[in-house]
Amino acid sequence: MEFYAHTKKDMPESGWQSLYDHLNNVANLSKDFASPYGLGEEAYFAGLFHDFGKYHKLFQDKLYSNNNFKDHSSQGANYLIERGYYATPVIFAISAHHIGFSGINKITRENFKRKEDLSQLIKDCNNKIKDIKIPENNKAYSHYDDKFIASCIIDSDWTDTANFYDNLPYIKNNFKEYVEKWISIIDNKINSYKINSDLNKKRHDFYVECSKMGDASNETMFNLCGDTGIGKTNSSISFALRNAKRQCKDGIIFVLPYMTITEQTAEELRMLFAYNNILEHHTNSDISDSNWKEYRHFSSNWDFPIIVTTSAQFFNSLFSNKPSSIRKIHNIANKVVILDEVQTIPSNLILPTIDIIKYYNKKFKTNFVFCSATQPDFGISSIDIIKNPENYFIKKSNIILNKDSMTIDEITEKLTSNESAFCIVNTKKIAYKIFENLKHKNHNHNIYYMTTGLCPYHRSEMIKEIKRKISNNENVILVCTQLIEAGVDLSFKFGMRMLAPLDSIIQAQGRVNREAKFNYENCDLLVFKLKDKFDNYYPTPLYGALANISEKYLDNINAKTLQEYYQEASNISDKGKKIIESLEKKEFENLDRKGITPYQFIDSETLSVVVPYNDEAKELIKKIKNNEKLSMKEGRKCNKYSVNIYENSSNNKIKISNNIDNILYWNSSYDLIFGTD
Repeated sequence: MEFYAHTKKDMPESGWQSLYDHLNNVANLSKDFASPYGLGEEAYFAGLFHDFGKYHKLFQDKLYSNNNFKDHSSQGANYLIERGYYATPVIFAISAHHIGFSGINKITRENFKRKEDLSQLIKDCNNKIKDIKIPENNKAYSHYDDKFIASCIIDSDWTDTANFYDNLPYIKNNFKEYVEKWISIIDNKINSYKINSDLNKKRHDFYVECSKMGDASNETMFNLCGDTGIGKTNSSISFALRNAKRQCKDGIIFVLPYMTITEQTAEELRMLFAYNNILEHHTNSDISDSNWKEYRHFSSNWDFPIIVTTSAQFFNSLFSNKPSSIRKIHNIANKVVILDEVQTIPSNLILPTIDIIKYYNKKFKTNFVFCSATQPDFGISSIDIIKNPENYFIKKSNIILNKDSMTIDEITEKLTSNESAFCIVNTKKIAYKIFENLKHKNHNHNIYYMTTGLCPYHRSEMIKEIKRKISNNENVILVCTQLIEAGVDLSFKFGMRMLAPLDSIIQAQGRVNREAKFNYENCDLLVFKLKDKFDNYYPTPLYGALANISEKYLDNINAKTLQEYYQEASNISDKGKKIIESLEKKEFENLDRKGITPYQFIDSETLSVVVPYNDEAKELIKKIKNNEKLSMKEGRKCNKYSVNIYENSSNNKIKISNNIDNILYWNSSYDLIFGTD
């Protein structure tokens, strides 16, 4: 009797994929993925038994009659356990390749305790599978090994299945073929710039020093400390290309904290290395119809030369329990990862974040570059790419703490007395009050309001408009929450920042005189506390605690005081310790919250709601209201028109509706100034 893994509609059995072929294809490809890291045998056996349950008569009957037989994963794990094979990466990968890690602990523990009667299943099995010799395995494995093997299996399984259905064979990315060409391209770009100012001279020298280190170093952990506006994007990618070439890496992953700078960086790299060599992966990626199928494939497995993604996408995937997220993580191995603005790693997640970075560096040959103008010391053995970063710093502005609390009227007066100014506050309500106060004052400024109540597409359009007006020497005031703190290419002559965590204040300073066009003595970031009464001055208690710590360091910010601040901040929460404890015990169900691991870069109980910002968004909402099935491309388009709404807001609940697929949309007007606020 022939056993089958996959069928095609209107195709005779002779064209179906045999189960034996599928299992061996997955086993061999998984072994290829994992062998460079000493896990080839484990990956092979996980692949060989991942769909073992498809030998079951009920599954084979399902191929003809479409019965409700569902579980074809656990039998492979049971088969190995019965024969004394307990390697957790194999057992977990088999059990989790469809359901993920959230639910496998209970199943797996029961499997260890019981002896399932598999006699009928064995009778149904192909002899080539039944007679396989199970090797002894007494190794100890890390929880990160478990996820890595699962990633290899999931990717191999989905790849082989796609090859059967869509004729898409596995092809390794071509990074190594192009790396020398790309180094020449970026060198030519830098050499074409005129060195006509002190800042441009420093940018050029910074780039050269980074490039030389990339050509020479055999190290694998690096710090890149550079001033805001010094050109860290070009310099870090030049370093990464050279480091990857020297150490035979398979690609580069550029990780950034915010959507706006992720989009900005991806566009810069596309202009250098061509569109089809850059994978921009985040929830708002705007993909053309002609590229959609290819994008869907590579954003699922990350087997791509250069990837630009968000910190949330990168780290949430590493800690995720979901198969669709786990699939890509084995392709983080043997790459150079640039972690930009590393100071934005949430203080309560530093411990597990650094733990997994160290493990991937040592076990999976991943190089890491920590980039920041305010470099924290994470206790990692790493070398400095720039030996004397202070040589490249240009004083562009001052941080001044206003000792007395300020009223909204006083804040308004300060802002309107400057040509271009911003005010960053901690909550939407405070931003709204300051904006409304500005509107009713006599002044000659274009006033803008920006919070997460505006959808991402709206915000990106606003940033372009603000930048244009500033370049035309028009008077501009921006009132916002923390959205512009890191990497956004905006430069104001004056700024105000409500008391916040120290790294946020320093990043806000980077928006003041960013291009060094003015004398720093005339450019200030004024840090203030608010005198007016509000229910909350901070978005979370943790944020408030960090803000209060930062106040005592503002008078003298230097490398020593920064390290003291980060050390004090890391001791506030024990969340990171609890995540590591659960991982080490392999208690994956303890890491779940509503199906999501508690390791979340953006940690808030919110709902994603599509808003009617423009005609395209309105057309999407029309389809949602009519319960029309959205394509995956349309679903991704919804992301750039979506706003995260707090679940516990009764005022917002009445404005949110959903369709039969539970897609949420804003059932009210969308204000072109305030969005959903």
